[in-house]
Amino acid sequence: MSFKSWKKLILIIVLAVISLAILTTGAGLLTWHKVKHNPVEELTSAAIDPATAALGDTVTVHSTYKVPWGRKPVSAELATIPGLLQLGEPEFKIVKHRWGWSEWQAETKLKTFRTGILAGAKLTVHFNPANGDADGQQFTHSIPSCQVNEITVSEPNLQIAEAIPNVPLTSRERWLLYGIIALVVVIAVLVIILIRKRKRTHIIPPWTLALEDIATLHHELRNGKLSLEGGLSRLTDIVRIYLEKRFSLNTTRQTTAEFMRELSRSGGPLPSRQRPFLSGFMTSADLVKFAKMPPDETMLNDAIEKAEILVNETKPVEEHGGKK
Repeated sequence: MSFKSWKKLILIIVLAVISLAILTTGAGLLTWHKVKHNPVEELTSAAIDPATAALGDTVTVHSTYKVPWGRKPVSAELATIPGLLQLGEPEFKIVKHRWGWSEWQAETKLKTFRTGILAGAKLTVHFNPANGDADGQQFTHSIPSCQVNEITVSEPNLQIAEAIPNVPLTSRERWLLYGIIALVVVIAVLVIILIRKRKRTHIIPPWTLALEDIATLHHELRNGKLSLEGGLSRLTDIVRIYLEKRFSLNTTRQTTAEFMRELSRSGGPLPSRQRPFLSGFMTSADLVKFAKMPPDETMLNDAIEKAEILVNETKPVEEHGGKK
């Protein structure tokens, strides 16, 4: 067969498949439109299985319906009687498919907890309304009686619960238990380590930070990494920040004069012997900053030295036993 013949055959097959699909879809739509208003029919009434059970057994109530396309069950209510306990919600499932309709089954499980003939339970199943209808359909069934018998015991030598030996763990269960214990131990150790590490974490006091910053500043000035103007500005910030943190002051928006009045007031925190240096130093820094007065290297080195003295003399004194 030539390529042209194969091509023609394939085209015919494709067209046939497409035509069949279109016809099937059209027939399905036509059937759905035709049957969607049909009523739901009851195929089997509610039955209980098994009809005879032992105390504590589970029985099943089921019923089947012929449901046209476009319809389906939406809910079910079970009116139980003493001796039967409903287990979960009723379930619906399709057990058969036919052209134009499906067979649906409603199923509900019940637990028996009373002996004798149990009768009088009712099952109501609701279906969604057909298109254009206001109300759906419902079916109410009287559930057949169920004979519940006492439990028969054939074992002559019954043991009380405490006398029944424990079932040993399997190898898999034992390793699983060991793994859980090991995981708990690892988590506990990690928690303890984190707690201890957190306790060891301490805040660096402001006087230590200030002395470290002054030492870094001095080193950068000696190596030419910082200009005199920059050094004086940074030293001003170091001293001001230290005094604010050391004496719990809020002087962010204060001028130098207001800042000095806060520190030098009667009963203020700053020792009297440090006030002249601080006043002169802050005034010189303002002149450099605002009046563009050139800084003096000797003055800056002297200010650095006196700033270290100020920090050392105002930091808390260590008392006996390491307490401040």
